Amino acid sequence: ESIIHGAPSGIDNSVSTFGGCLRMRRIEGEDGEIRMVKDLMKMEATEILITNTFVPKSTKDLVAGVKRRWEEARKVYDPIFLAMSEISEAFLKGGLGLERVNELVRLAQGLLRTIGVTHPAIEMVVEKSRAYGVETKLTGAGGGGCVITLLGGVEEEIKGKVQEAL
Repeated sequence: ESIIHGAPSGIDNSVSTFGGCLRMRRIEGEDGEIRMVKDLMKMEATEILITNTFVPKSTKDLVAGVKRRWEEARKVYDPIFLAMSEISEAFLKGGLGLERVNELVRLAQGLLRTIGVTHPAIEMVVEKSRAYGVETKLTGAGGGGCVITLLGGVEEEIKGKVQEAL
């Protein structure tokens, strides 16, 4: 994981091992040192479709690019990161209906597009799935790789059409 990611967070390993949802937060200690805190939470199961775009990518390069752009325009990027955090918090609170979940996924993907971590192949999958009323977003660092499409609560006929289209 260190070779692929550069400085891995450990999120992939933790979620793969324990399941559920993991939130990673930066917390400044009394000594002024920044620590990463991981909260593992159980979430209600839902059906998803994972689509591989087969676009190779470098997590290390994507993260470095976002960091560079943030350093050049912090006042622009900080509100975007705050919005991303608010979306995550809304998911973690739970109790969301399908319409609200789809809205949050749509917003999250739009923000990821804004910070420059999507790819035309990802956007093609997003648009194809959206044509059937379901939302898709990139996974990991983006730039290619896989995307997830939310299929929980979707009629079987629509699920089949989405799978066929992708």
